[in-house]
Amino acid sequence: MFKLKVKSEHCNYIQTLHGGAVGTIVDLITSLVLYLNDSKKRISYTLQMDCNFFRSARIDDEIYIIGKCIKIGKTTGNSICEIYSSE
Repeated sequence: MFKLKVKSEHCNYIQTLHGGAVGTIVDLITSLVLYLNDSKKRISYTLQMDCNFFRSARIDDEIYIIGKCIKIGKTTGNSICEIYSSE
């Protein structure tokens, strides 16, 4: 689990966490959990990413980021990332 305090540089013009920042976080964490769980330590790249947003995070909110490795196969791996706010 990772924790991040949302700062203004992570936000869009309405002062909520930017979707691009969320996408970057998800991409990094899902790649990291695959790498850490892969006995061959192969580099991964994203084939598909889906994001569902339920609530906005604002400046000074703390978010918690959880990455899980679902499966590592011969050529592909599956992982998920969930982001929760402190509220």
